Amino acid sequence: MLTGTRTRYQNAIDKARRHGGARAAQPLGNGRYAVASASSAATYTVRILTRDGRLLDVRCTCPAGQKESPCWHAAAAWIRWTGEAAAQPVQPAARPRLSPELIEQWKRELWPHAYPAA
Repeated sequence: MLTGTRTRYQNAIDKARRHGGARAAQPLGNGRYAVASASSAATYTVRILTRDGRLLDVRCTCPAGQKESPCWHAAAAWIRWTGEAAAQPVQPAARPRLSPELIEQWKRELWPHAYPAA
């Protein structure tokens, strides 16, 4: 399970948006996505674990992900998994815009210990 502060979660989402959002994550099948590094030639694998359609965990092979810290690769794969790209067509030059509600849902599903139930 990824751990970190709310600011780090938001930073991961923001960076995923800057790098193409859902378009940055290429499906590999079985809940796996390939996401290219923004700063090197590396490609990381993100694994989204689900049960009965509910998100359980997200794991990334990048250095941050190996330390269980939020990373933009995991955020991009999650955006792809939610179908956000299909729900909101994006113009070629435009950047994807995620709703605040969807961002909050992602944070609460991925890091429930940081977002206790109200």
